[in-house]
Amino acid sequence: MSNVIYAILSLLAAQFLVWFQLNGQFVWDEFKNNQTLVAVLFAFPISWLFINYQKYAYIIFDNSLWSLRLFGFGVGMIIFLLLTWFIVGETLNLKNGLCLLLSLGIVLVQAFVK
Repeated sequence: MSNVIYAILSLLAAQFLVWFQLNGQFVWDEFKNNQTLVAVLFAFPISWLFINYQKYAYIIFDNSLWSLRLFGFGVGMIIFLLLTWFIVGETLNLKNGLCLLLSLGIVLVQAFVK
């Protein structure tokens, strides 16, 4: 069970940091004006977290790279939606809402179908 916790926490933290690294430039001038510094500061923790996610998720998903990638993609879409909504205030339209539902479906299939 600890592999599941480590994998999920690593993935959530990595996706959270990626959102700020990539989208901070549209929210804060400090990120826009210091792109190199933002890249350098975020690179190590994001890489480390994704490597740890891959390590634990590979075991959880019975050595399936496809499963861990698709699960990570789906979770990333959900994190993106939440942070974009809360921080930027950008809401969903029909097209993006349907894509989010598909992402949720991917997460559920990867988590519960063997």
